[in-house]
Amino acid sequence: MHMKKVLSIMAALGMAGAAVQCFGGAAVFANNYDANKPVYVDAVGTLAPMANSWVQFYTAGNAPIGAAIGFSEDGFFDGGFFEVPGAADNADVSFILKGWTGAATFDTAAKKAEALISQKAGANPGAPTPPNPAALAMPDNFVLAIPEPSTVALALLGGAALLLRRRK
Repeated sequence: MHMKKVLSIMAALGMAGAAVQCFGGAAVFANNYDANKPVYVDAVGTLAPMANSWVQFYTAGNAPIGAAIGFSEDGFFDGGFFEVPGAADNADVSFILKGWTGAATFDTAAKKAEALISQKAGANPGAPTPPNPAALAMPDNFVLAIPEPSTVALALLGGAALLLRRRK
């Protein structure tokens, strides 16, 4: 009877393991060399400096995927590859690329940019099969600059000015 219990537990764990992806996932190269699309600062044509410039990948829900990646030369970065959490091999994926310069973090940087990227990913099936990440669909003209105010921010500023004027 004890052996039957052990076998039934092993069978249950085996079925549960088959339903859960134990390793592997949607893999994407974390570099802009393959696309030959550099990161610019202030304007297209001025490459972002290697020193104190960073990029980081995030899920579409804004959770970080790995650590920030420093630049390997002006305008270019190479962080190997990353997997989009929760996505299967070769799936269509969406994630966010954030870049910044002149500060330790994206939130504290004055010059920054972000882009939502949607693309087909590659695969990382796990050992012994080597990973086969897809090239990053780097956006054209990714420029790190002081962000312009949003339309909502400008509307709120205009509304506040009208209210102040009305009170006088």
